[in-house]
Amino acid sequence: PSASVGTAIFFMQTLSLVAKDANWFGVLEALNLDVEKAAGACLSPLSTTSRFIQYIFVTPTILVLSVYAACPLWRWLRNTRCLARGFEAMQNPRELTGVHRHRALLNVYMFAFFPLIKAAIAVLVCVDTSSETSEAAPKVLAVDYSISCSSQQWWVSACFAIATLVTTVALVPAYLVHKARVSVRLRRVDM
Repeated sequence: PSASVGTAIFFMQTLSLVAKDANWFGVLEALNLDVEKAAGACLSPLSTTSRFIQYIFVTPTILVLSVYAACPLWRWLRNTRCLARGFEAMQNPRELTGVHRHRALLNVYMFAFFPLIKAAIAVLVCVDTSSETSEAAPKVLAVDYSISCSSQQWWVSACFAIATLVTTVALVPAYLVHKARVSVRLRRVDM
C-alpha cells in the first residue's frame, strides 16, 4: 500500500508540471504544495526569501503534525460503533503502531520531496540582466528580479536552499537506507 501511495503522489505531481497552461489543473498545483500559485495571487506580504524560508519549515511541520493528529482521530473512528464493522471487514488493526506512523512519515517525505526541491532550486537560479550592448549588469534571481544574486538576501536564501537540498536529497535517503539495512539485519537474525 505504501508504494502505491508514493506512485500516485509522483504521477499527480508530475502531471501538474506537464499541464501548466490548463486552467483546471489548479487542484494539481495545490498537490505540489504551492498555495500561492494555485490561488493565482500573492497571499502574503513577505519577500521572496522570507516566503521561501517559511515554506521550507512550515510545510514539513504541518505535514508531520497532521500525521500525529490523525492517529487519535483514526483511533476514535476505529472505535466508533457504526464504523467498527467496516474497519473489521477491511481487517484494519485495532491500534496504530510505530510501523504505521513510520509509513505515514515516509509518505509525507515523498509528498513534500518534489515541492521542497522545486522551491530550493527556484531560489538558486539567477539570470543575466545584461543585453548585448550593456556590459556590467548584475545577475538577478529568476523568480524575483528585484533580488540581486550578489546581495545578502540572496545568500541567505541560497544557504537555506542548499541545506534543504542536502537534507532532502542526501541525509533523509541515507537515513532511510540505514533503517532498511537494520531492518534486514534484524529479519535475518530472527530467521
